[in-house]
Amino acid sequence: MLPPAEPRAFAFLIEAEADPGFLPRLLTAVARLSLYPRRLQVDGAGEAGLLFVNMQLAGLSRQQAETLRERVAGMIGVHQARLLPVPLSAQP
Repeated sequence: MLPPAEPRAFAFLIEAEADPGFLPRLLTAVARLSLYPRRLQVDGAGEAGLLFVNMQLAGLSRQQAETLRERVAGMIGVHQARLLPVPLSAQP
């Protein structure tokens, strides 16, 4: 018998234009999966007009995470969206 699959968590590292509508669009995409971020950190780059987002989600498969990454990467104003696995034991 195989051991149960360990729950996975992923960090989404996103660089996007500083648009007031971006964060609601991002969180709506997450809510459609019936999830919410375990961590959400947003930093602005001032004059560059960019946002740097570090969002961590748990409870989704690698395939779901990659699908969400692709959806985010296709959003208007997104320059880059990367996906990294993170251990669930890591503190947000």
